Amino acid sequence: MLVDKAEEIADHVIVLGFIEVISGGIILISDKVSLDGAPIGEIAGFDQTHMPNHMNILVKGPLRRAEMRLGSRVSFRKQ
Repeated sequence: MLVDKAEEIADHVIVLGFIEVISGGIILISDKVSLDGAPIGEIAGFDQTHMPNHMNILVKGPLRRAEMRLGSRVSFRKQ
């Protein structure tokens, strides 16, 4: 999910879609996020409202719909 700010309550949110984790690891707040090699923002936090079904990963970045499609790759990198 893309959010407009990293504070406790975001004013605007864009849902990008679901991802399947292929290679496990640790994602930390402020890690950089890329979609198909293009940067889209940084980790702002996590939302566990729907656990254990899924967890939302909140990414602070420009609020524009990224072209996420079947087969897209999401990458997380240390700050």
